[in-house]
Amino acid sequence: MSLRVKITQIEMLEKRGFTHMQNSSGTYPISDELNYYIGMRKSNPNSILVRDSLNAYYYRTDKETFDEEVLSETGEKVKIKRTKEVTKTVIVAYAFDPDKKKQFPYERLKEIVKLLDGANQPDLIIISEVNLSPDGRNKIADIKARIQFFLDEELLTNVIKHKLQPNIIQIMSLKESMEYCDNNGIKSKSLPFLLREKPIAKFFNLKEGQLVVFERLVSTTGNIARKSTYIRRVA
Repeated sequence: MSLRVKITQIEMLEKRGFTHMQNSSGTYPISDELNYYIGMRKSNPNSILVRDSLNAYYYRTDKETFDEEVLSETGEKVKIKRTKEVTKTVIVAYAFDPDKKKQFPYERLKEIVKLLDGANQPDLIIISEVNLSPDGRNKIADIKARIQFFLDEELLTNVIKHKLQPNIIQIMSLKESMEYCDNNGIKSKSLPFLLREKPIAKFFNLKEGQLVVFERLVSTTGNIARKSTYIRRVA
């Protein structure tokens, strides 16, 4: 497997906020893993990686806000905002089929999905040489919130580095997206949409209903660049 696929996969998770990775050798900052493979590519750009040696866990710590009911000084029940740290985990599985079939077999998919049975309920990214079988596509559709599937060819280049890809200024959570529409008197479905299957949406694992703010160059006059921003709803 090409080094470019592995490097793009790490860059993708780093952009999603993941900070550490764990494999059979230990736990490391994700930046160290990225530098390791970039160095390998510089020294031997034709290196071919063994797929099943690349499987790893990735972690990030998020802060979640929740309401807690407490008693005030007067004895009344009031709600206050609390914040807690939550560790998010994703498993990256570099799938391969020893029989070299043209479609990724459903039985092999079931073996990989068993990785999701852990106590921490991680998400799963499957990266494969071949596409899913019809049964496999139906299986992922049933649990699509937890699984992402990429072909190698989708990760040969980093989409956010493409010169024609507009910059992303902000990715709103589902809650932030709803509040934005409510505060501005906008019906979410009236906004132009961005399909979840688009490369940039897959790169950030965007969910249906999220709003994304893009920035693009409109024109350049002399040394002054004019930019505009626009919003897309993930559909």
